Amino acid sequence: MSSNLNFTPGTDLVITKTVVPEKLHLGESFSVSWTLKNQGSVASNYYYSAYDAVYFSTDGVYDESDMRLTSGSWSLPINPGDEYTKTASIEGSSGYPFYYASLPLGNGYLLFKADAGNIQTETNEDNNIAVVPITVTRRDVDLIITRATAPPEIITGDTFSWSATVKNQGSEETSGRSWYDSVWYDSVYFSADGILDNSDIYLVSNYWDYPLAPGQTYTRSGKISSPLTTSLPVGNGYLLFKTNINGNQRETEEYNNLYALPITVKALTKVDLVITGVTAPATVNPGDFVSLSLTVKNQGSEATNISSWYDAVYFSSDAAYDPSDTSLSQGIWDKSVKAGATYTQTLTLDSYQTLGLQSQAGFLLFKTNDGNYQPETDNNNNVYAVPININQPPVKDVDLVTTSVTAPPRVDSSSSFYVSWTVKNQGSQKSNFVETVFYTSADASYDPSDIALSGSSFGSLDAGKDYTNTETVSGYNLTIGNQYLLFVTDPNNYQPETNEDNNVYALPIVVVPVGFDPAQYGASYSDLTQAYGYDLDGLTQHYLKSGLGEGRNPDTFDEKSYVASYDDLIAVYGTNYAGATEHFIRNGAGEGRKTDIFNASQYLASNTDLIGFYGYDLGAATGHFINSGSSEGRSRDNFSEDIYLAS
Repeated sequence: MSSNLNFTPGTDLVITKTVVPEKLHLGESFSVSWTLKNQGSVASNYYYSAYDAVYFSTDGVYDESDMRLTSGSWSLPINPGDEYTKTASIEGSSGYPFYYASLPLGNGYLLFKADAGNIQTETNEDNNIAVVPITVTRRDVDLIITRATAPPEIITGDTFSWSATVKNQGSEETSGRSWYDSVWYDSVYFSADGILDNSDIYLVSNYWDYPLAPGQTYTRSGKISSPLTTSLPVGNGYLLFKTNINGNQRETEEYNNLYALPITVKALTKVDLVITGVTAPATVNPGDFVSLSLTVKNQGSEATNISSWYDAVYFSSDAAYDPSDTSLSQGIWDKSVKAGATYTQTLTLDSYQTLGLQSQAGFLLFKTNDGNYQPETDNNNNVYAVPININQPPVKDVDLVTTSVTAPPRVDSSSSFYVSWTVKNQGSQKSNFVETVFYTSADASYDPSDIALSGSSFGSLDAGKDYTNTETVSGYNLTIGNQYLLFVTDPNNYQPETNEDNNVYALPIVVVPVGFDPAQYGASYSDLTQAYGYDLDGLTQHYLKSGLGEGRNPDTFDEKSYVASYDDLIAVYGTNYAGATEHFIRNGAGEGRKTDIFNASQYLASNTDLIGFYGYDLGAATGHFINSGSSEGRSRDNFSEDIYLAS
């Protein structure tokens, strides 16, 4: 019996026309187009895809060492006499796969190859390539900085203005075919020696994305301020202005892009910020809102010279500040402070911050110019310490417990899933604050090594009342195996309770690999079908405890082919493949039913009209037989391979 699955002879694909730019410049994008024609007498095969490709060659003869630049596929079939034209952009510096061409200088060839993968069988396979000579030249562009301005002296922390003028002293315009080609960056650095290297301090960059004609200039300008200027070393140095720093604009001369301008950085020696007074309570109750203030004086002889700095308050066990102290609050001051002037700033502690302090005695450390953004003569007198006592919170009859949790019993290791939980205050008094965090754990006991997934906080909770919250767990790669979700109420013990030992609710959960289906796993192995039947939990545990280590594939059972193999299953289950899998485990395996009677390749070969719709998509072909082919009376297999080969 004949079949139209074979390649069709009589097709002849040729490139009849090409369009290539008159000039190609090194590193620049360009567009090409080509026209494909089927000059044969028979249409190209509609089942097998075809594509053309463009290559760069140094000798004009195609071989596998030639650089592939771009490609284009075709709608099939291509009928006799049909012509199609494709256009493609080949980027000079974007780096996209197959769209990147760092072509070498000099003479070469673009090769336009029809049916580049030799998928189509043709009457003539030797006429597929069109050869176009090209020459790649370097554009005569040369960018230099002709002038730069900046103050000869600055003081650390000052804001200063700068400008730089860039000129194209070449004889051609800069490239501008695409944004990738036309944009380049100009940057400013501080250097101790006037030679640009990795030790220099980066200050600012801007990009230029307009064509620049021969002799044309443009001027950059801007301001540089603290904290950048605060970081500059005191002494003599240079501002280095460099154009085309990324090298995106190809030039005839790459070594004249730098302009060094001498500059002297002087230390600011006449500003000194100190805290002259603060307001703070002597005692704080956990959960209180607390208002604090500090008064700062500039006891230097000059005004501050940066736009803003931070004042902060920390809690410390002693009166000396160190980075391990607990940050409580921070405020920004954004006005100049003259010599001898003062300002007062208010800072606030909310209930969450004071709840975290717990019962202890210590110090509030008020710190001005936190981070040392404003240069000073003395940075060691910026801290003001006041003793404070955090009261023992009053014992209240509050008892927070998680009373119920809802979560799926089995989840994929990387899937998203919903959980909800209910927290109740089973004490007789109102709570101050409620927080719940849930974790994944290998056991039912909470410890700090458990991985936090999500959580929520809630305001006060009246005696006897509860609240329910729902969260989505996503973006985590959970550990495969038997795990627990631990819902921990008040994990930081901010809310004193009459019972602190009942705050953890442990829910067992099974984490399986992505896509794991215990029914598919059971149906894939006869020993599991016999041992576990349709016990999905048992099959899951077998896979986790044994199957993974044994290297078993959890899904080799083809439920579609199973259904398609039997008319009674098609009638009962149709596309209910989960039901069909269950049938196989409960009944089919014991009845000796097979899963490979239906052959999708034979079905396609026996019904050639389906090939144009499904190609060689065997799964789709199997679905067609179940949905339509069976009821249409189509044959599963009347294709004769012997006759086909003999023909």
